[in-house]
Amino acid sequence: MSPFIKSPWTQIAPLSVDEPSTGLIGSLIREEGHLYSIAVSGELLYTGSDSKNVRVWKNWSEFSGFKSGSGLVKAIILSGNKIFTGHQDGKIRIWKICSKDPSSYKRVGSLPRLKDFIKSSINPSSYVQDNTISVSIFGLRFIP
Repeated sequence: MSPFIKSPWTQIAPLSVDEPSTGLIGSLIREEGHLYSIAVSGELLYTGSDSKNVRVWKNWSEFSGFKSGSGLVKAIILSGNKIFTGHQDGKIRIWKICSKDPSSYKRVGSLPRLKDFIKSSINPSSYVQDNTISVSIFGLRFIP
């Protein structure tokens, strides 16, 4: 049997033969920001919004959620017991489902942005930053 058919998000009640096979089958409503990302894992639906929240839905009701300290949630990827969220600030944050409480999530880290990676890979002893102030008047350079 297809995983699509087993998913609780595909239908509210069994569809009859007389009903059309396309169209809206249900809606989840939360009056908090716009949704920018969505992901499904088993019976859980994850939504990311511009309110910095990731909401977790189960059986068409809000089950739990977690909040990031920065930027709207632009992407959600699920892999095993980890959730990867991509944010407006360019960072990817990694969350883990707590083993004792499946409705609780803990942030376990962040992947560095490209500029963070480049900045940390440059050896500070290999470059010199010059903060000298100089003034040029009629082609003559003055250094106070």
